[in-house]
Amino acid sequence: MKNSKPYFSIVILIFLIFIVCNKKGENEKRKEERDQNPDITVGQLIKFNSGKRSSFFTYKYFAKGECYFGKISDNGLNITTNEIYNVLYDKNNPSNSELLIEGKKYDVLKLVSQGTKINGYVEKVSLISEYVDLYIKYKFYDHIFSFRTRLRKDSLPCGTIGECKYSDLQLSVYGKYPLINDLYFKSHDRQLISICEKKINVNQKSLTSD
Repeated sequence: MKNSKPYFSIVILIFLIFIVCNKKGENEKRKEERDQNPDITVGQLIKFNSGKRSSFFTYKYFAKGECYFGKISDNGLNITTNEIYNVLYDKNNPSNSELLIEGKKYDVLKLVSQGTKINGYVEKVSLISEYVDLYIKYKFYDHIFSFRTRLRKDSLPCGTIGECKYSDLQLSVYGKYPLINDLYFKSHDRQLISICEKKINVNQKSLTSD
């Protein structure tokens, strides 16, 4: 029995090497297919997943009117959730993609300014002190999207609180990534988050410059 242990270890080692080589071959094949049939869209980092052995980001993108998800290993990358980058994908197989983090990081507000004007529908209205939560849904790419935005009650895009409920209102939606719209990012609580992030970035720069 003792003599069989080295052979067993060798078999396990060979098996692991086979798995690693096979995985590498699959990745190279997928990359080759992306390079042969390339197309570009944009994707958003939506979640950070941390595990014992590895950490990775999940990103979401739209291609040919359908929604897809991809993963990118963390590896100490200077990226955070909600950021938007270009996504390279295979036109013949849109689920085969790569997030191009070495390229341009997009300014969400600029993307929205280039968006398509469509109508949304207010499903629900909720008053919160000086603000109103509007629960809005809209259709794009034959998909139904919904979101919540928090706006001042004296500057609602659909009139008064009573007028807003069950009303239509106009949105600016970015075609390559229709989850991005102007009213979502005009929400008061999301503006506060953006302000905090800017302050953090400024403080970090001042610390590094001292």
